[in-house]
This record gives sequence, C-alpha cells and structure tokens, in this order.
Amino acid sequence: MPELTKVPLTRSWFCGVANLRGVLYSIVDFSAFMGGEPTTLGPDSRLLLVGQKLAAYCGILVNRMMGLRRIEQLQRVEGAAPAAPWVGAEYTDGEDRRWKELQLRKLVEHPDFLQIGV
Repeated sequence: MPELTKVPLTRSWFCGVANLRGVLYSIVDFSAFMGGEPTTLGPDSRLLLVGQKLAAYCGILVNRMMGLRRIEQLQRVEGAAPAAPWVGAEYTDGEDRRWKELQLRKLVEHPDFLQIGV
C-alpha cells in the first residue's frame, strides 16, 4: 500500500490521497463507502486504480481480490435487484459464490461517490 496523506473534513470512507507514479490519486475504502466495516489493511488488501480513461484518478481500496473470471464460467442470476446504481448484473460461479459486476464509470460519476466532504 502506498503512503496515504489524510485530508481533513472528509467522510470516514475517504482514506486520503496517494502519490502513485507521480500522479495524485484519491483513495476510497469501498467497504466503508458501501456501508460496511472499514477495510483492515493486510497482505491481501489491494487498490483498484481508476485513471485517465475514466478521467477519475482514484483508488478503490478492497480487502482482497479473487482474480478475474471469464464470463463463460459464470451463470447470470436473473431478476436480481441491483445493490447500488453502479452494480450491474449478478452471477454465480461453479462453487455457488455470487459475483457482482462493478460499473466503474457509473461509480466514479455518482454524486455519492464524488461528495467526500463532511
């Protein structure tokens, strides 16, 4: 994990800013943003970096990554209500684990995500 610089008067899920490869990224604890427990930093913690393509230099802190899955390996769950506007389709894998499609553009453009100030 990079060194984070705290920003005063921000929401609890906003971790701060980090200099990554000479670019400042705002870092968001995704679990806390979604109303869950804050992410405990550990060896499995990861930052999902969103950059130039979406014009949003932010890092999304997650407690672990399970890797990429090929869509052909998953079964779409029909009729599942989205948990949030940035959650797309839901799927299950061969071990009956649920996977949710994260629509990054919708997330980084959503007013709740953009409003970091208290």
